[in-house]
Amino acid sequence: MWWWRNKTEHAVLPWDALDAVSLFWCRQGPDNSGHRLMSLELCPVGGVPQSDPALAPLTVEERSGVVGVSDRRYRIGIPVFATRHYGSALIEAARSRAAERWFGEHERSAGYLRPQDLIS
Repeated sequence: MWWWRNKTEHAVLPWDALDAVSLFWCRQGPDNSGHRLMSLELCPVGGVPQSDPALAPLTVEERSGVVGVSDRRYRIGIPVFATRHYGSALIEAARSRAAERWFGEHERSAGYLRPQDLIS
């Protein structure tokens, strides 16, 4: 089960409610420098609902470029601190929990994610 919470709302997504789970990452700097920024990409069964106020801030619609990963999905930006200190463990936890839903890690060009896109 995956959950998200902010000051006023929360959402829960059971792993069984997901078709695909993937990890996208990029370097922070344009010259392949800086911290590695990561996001967990979640594709719910039946697609992302048009109106879900709790999950609306996490909804993205852009070409994924990955077969099996929907263009409309939820993106959870992983904080830089967590990536730096727990990156391997986070990836392994997502991979093992997602099981057959795991669509792997995919590198994106620098600037794909910005620090302000990450949760804290």
